[in-house]
Amino acid sequence: MVNRLVQEIEGALAHNLYMAALTTTLMLPDICGKAAYPKLGVGERYKQWYDVNIGQYEKPVELGKNEQYKPPVLDGEMVYRLRCAFLHEGNPDAAASNKKLDRFELIVETEKPFHIYTGEAGSVHWDDTGWSCRTYRVNVQRICRNICAVAKHYYRENRDKFTFFSYTIIDMDKEIEEMRQFGWMQDIDMDEVLQMLAESN
Repeated sequence: MVNRLVQEIEGALAHNLYMAALTTTLMLPDICGKAAYPKLGVGERYKQWYDVNIGQYEKPVELGKNEQYKPPVLDGEMVYRLRCAFLHEGNPDAAASNKKLDRFELIVETEKPFHIYTGEAGSVHWDDTGWSCRTYRVNVQRICRNICAVAKHYYRENRDKFTFFSYTIIDMDKEIEEMRQFGWMQDIDMDEVLQMLAESN
């Protein structure tokens, strides 16, 4: 299932279907988190899988100890908030009910050669009155491709942990083609069928 989802996400991104790609991408840490930490609750395993496999590599260099000036980072907590807001409410806003973040922005960008995308960053702006605004911008292409690449690798290396998959997907086009090859099904000339129906009236 992981490989199929990744394939469909990549197809959506190639056709500029950003929200479809993002919603499906945000499911992958759910799936991989269940495989990695089956005894943890949904939120905890989601955040932990993301932080261990992706988030720890996304942290910027520490510029000081003052929390007030530290920019927000795309960690498991933020991605989980985005997942909950988007999948349950249709609202792609990780800042909702987040005391560490005031503003969240999504960047959409067409597919580029070598998949190098721009504009993603956390920032803190403040004025003389002490008012500050903590913002994080996420490039949809980048977050989708990062999570997909890591989830695909994790699945390949840990297939034995994905024992909870139990589903059937039938590709009807493929089934019909096989029936035709074995002679179990004949092509129907719809023009002829419609002509017959019209004449019977």
